[in-house]
Amino acid sequence: MAKQDASRRPIRLPQAVEQALDNAPWSGDIIMRWATAVGVALLMAAVTGLVWLTGGTQAAYLHLIYIPILLAASSFGVVGGVVAAVIAGVGVVGPLMPLDTSTGEMQPLGSWLFRLGVFLAFGVAAGIVIGRLRDQLRRIQSASLLHPNSGLPTQLALEQVIGRLLEDGNDGAPYRLLLVDVRNYDQVFNTLGPEITQSLPGAVARELRGTFPADWQIYHVHAGKIAVLAHEKDDSAAAHARAITALLGQPLEVAGVPVYLDIIVGIASLRELSSGASGALRRANIALDGARRGGQLVGYYEDYRDRGKKNRLQILSDTPRALEENQLQLVYQPQIRLADNRVIGAEALIRWQHPTLGLLPPGRFIPLLEETDLINRLTIWVAQSVVRQAAEWQRAGLTLQVAFNASPRNMEDATLARTLLESIEQQEVQPDRIELELTESAIIRDTGMVKRLLEDLKIAGLGVALDDFGAGYTSVRHLTALPIDKLKIDRSLIDRVTSEPRRMRIVAAITHLAHDLGMRTVAEGIEDAETLAYLQDQHCDIAQGYYYSKPVPPDELVHQYREMAAAAP
Repeated sequence: MAKQDASRRPIRLPQAVEQALDNAPWSGDIIMRWATAVGVALLMAAVTGLVWLTGGTQAAYLHLIYIPILLAASSFGVVGGVVAAVIAGVGVVGPLMPLDTSTGEMQPLGSWLFRLGVFLAFGVAAGIVIGRLRDQLRRIQSASLLHPNSGLPTQLALEQVIGRLLEDGNDGAPYRLLLVDVRNYDQVFNTLGPEITQSLPGAVARELRGTFPADWQIYHVHAGKIAVLAHEKDDSAAAHARAITALLGQPLEVAGVPVYLDIIVGIASLRELSSGASGALRRANIALDGARRGGQLVGYYEDYRDRGKKNRLQILSDTPRALEENQLQLVYQPQIRLADNRVIGAEALIRWQHPTLGLLPPGRFIPLLEETDLINRLTIWVAQSVVRQAAEWQRAGLTLQVAFNASPRNMEDATLARTLLESIEQQEVQPDRIELELTESAIIRDTGMVKRLLEDLKIAGLGVALDDFGAGYTSVRHLTALPIDKLKIDRSLIDRVTSEPRRMRIVAAITHLAHDLGMRTVAEGIEDAETLAYLQDQHCDIAQGYYYSKPVPPDELVHQYREMAAAAP
């Protein structure tokens, strides 16, 4: 007979999960029950010996008999309590046990009958109370393992099943976890209400049950998330994902209402899983996040994404400390006025000297912080640092305008603008020495709010520049509606501009449009003399790029400022 494939052995479900799935009453472990029965018998024998040796039922030691009665009732319920009480009342300390073993005086009939009645009452009461407590615990356990709305196994049940699979499979089970996320769950909730929406996971499970028929395969892990456990040999990961997306690709009837579900699937194998059951869910969720970010229906867990997630979480966690411990620093890239080749300003760019990750450029942490409120704290730190630097250069007699970038999230309220104006007043800086740079995405989120904030800054005397122009979706309406001084032409247009006629025409058109609207233009990313010459021909006002200088510390920028001022005609 061929040896059975160990990887396809039937799953040994954890007992609690199996009982919850079967809706079976609590039965306990058979071995433990037998052990309890033996323990009860031994305790009764011990109490019998102790009572005899200490002089009979006249001593208080006979009350130790309540212990085996209680133990029997706790394991076998009312029946166990009654049986133990009868054995105790009739056999152990019953009529055969003398009142006084030294004289042989026997117990009065009424005494042991009364004691038997008390034992019976105690055994029945203990059995009833403990039975009800056990039923309540079973209901609580069942509720933790079966979702009250969908009736599906919960995340806790999934973790227990995966834990058993990992135990049976030693170094990694040949199973995969598929996490199905209903992305429009909130929309369905807001449209149809909670009564219908709470039926959604159950409807999804019924649709998937034909492909994944076992009770242990489908789980309700979150309001809009269903987990599916599948054997790797049943089909490929892609085939499993295709099956799910095909089944749920059509409107699904939920409580009699057809509902379209916008779903994505994250897939992770349980092989080489060292972090236990919770690690499987984390992997599947990382795969799900990868699909969401990549605009795909299906995402697969990959180790490098896991490492990236850990780094991102570390960066977010370490940001408050970085702000407090001066791990952040600003460098400045000079801006040169092309009319006379003088340094007239600088853009402040942030760097993070992380204690374990090393020097981090802004691209490593700014996008992460922009997803949280931490970006507001960071931008305020930058704004205050820029104002202090501008004040220092002003006192040194340098005429420099210092620019810094604001995130779209910074423009959702007036905190940044208020902090900026307070810092300018405290440092006694001329307001026109500070310039706020906004990306196109910042001005299209809430044009009314942005306009009010920018107008307040303009009235106070600050400069306002639109950064990365040409890379987004800014319309002419925004250019005319907002108080903008400068257009910064995105480096993607400046790169190879002299070798591509279309780019040349676009850059020329932007320059002419800006001048017609009364704005100056700044070209970012200039790296060669040919590009510089072309921009000068188009009457671009200001240049910035590695052709002149990389971002440098403040002292070096001062040196460049004075050097170029001395060389200027």
